Amino acid sequence: DFDWEQDKCPGILYRDAIFYCLHVRGFTKHASSGVKNKGTFSGIAEKIPYLKDIGITTLELQPAYEFDEVPEDKEEGKPAIYQQEKLTNVNYWGYKKGYYYAPKAAYSADRDATREFKTLVKNLHKNGLELVMQFYFPNEVNQNEIPDILRFWALEYHVDGFHLMGDNLPLEML
Repeated sequence: DFDWEQDKCPGILYRDAIFYCLHVRGFTKHASSGVKNKGTFSGIAEKIPYLKDIGITTLELQPAYEFDEVPEDKEEGKPAIYQQEKLTNVNYWGYKKGYYYAPKAAYSADRDATREFKTLVKNLHKNGLELVMQFYFPNEVNQNEIPDILRFWALEYHVDGFHLMGDNLPLEML
């Protein structure tokens, strides 16, 4: 039921693109960002005028799909964050196996991460900017599922491109 309002990819030629790779939370979390919705998809949308002013044409988001930020310690059975000596297990960046069909809920200013992410994409497109998503696929991910994941993000979220990371990616299938 999301109204894309005739949304279209800006279609920027690769040779004309100026990419800006960012972490959703890290880009606007600090007070100096000047945004209301710090560390969120909405926070990035608030920075669109700034991104345009510095000449950016394409945003590349580091993993912004759902992933475990605080994986459980397999030995103790509780989140590593509760064990002071294991704080290094916090997965801030998202470069581990994820839940690939949903935007990261923690990056949403409200309860509907799907709507907020789609609104970000629509606002980027209205301003002539593209959105590329990084996806990390470790070996344990079924290679046959990767094309479906990318197709889903292109169709459902109007993502303009992908930067794939991982070993043994099924490039011939893509």
